[in-house]
Amino acid sequence: MDADSWAARFSASKHHQSGLQIRS
Repeated sequence: MDADSWAARFSASKHHQSGLQIRS
């Protein structure tokens, strides 16, 4: 498993979800 790939997906997903909640 690529740690960089996993971290990138997790970070992007986390930022996307939190961003929607904060901006809404």
